[in-house]
Amino acid sequence: MTRIRAYILGKDAELEFWWDQPFEVMGACPNVGDTLCSPLHRPPVFHSVLRRYFLNPGGWVLILRDIETSPQMLNVLKTWNDDTDFWDKVDEEEEQRLVAELQWRLTKPAKEGSAKRGRKALGKQSRPKGKA
Repeated sequence: MTRIRAYILGKDAELEFWWDQPFEVMGACPNVGDTLCSPLHRPPVFHSVLRRYFLNPGGWVLILRDIETSPQMLNVLKTWNDDTDFWDKVDEEEEQRLVAELQWRLTKPAKEGSAKRGRKALGKQSRPKGKA
């Protein structure tokens, strides 16, 4: 399985392990110059990709350096989080609507005569009227 491992370049060119993920989690390997954000840290932490190596077999190694957080970076993160909250609410409302519709369909009373139509739909003939 191809992996992506990230290391932060420290003082004296030491590499500090940062994270390790299957390639499929990211879908692509970040390029040199890309900015990566770790929003779970408080305050959020930003890194720049200095180098990337492909080790065969194995996967990608990223060498990162810490970068100072700018107002633009924080604005990008805030906008992302606001949009995520918006779309999460849209998804939740859609799911609630679908559940309500499904519950209604499962609990609505059958229409009169629907049993006869159901028999015909199954290829079964109804008994002719007036015959025993």
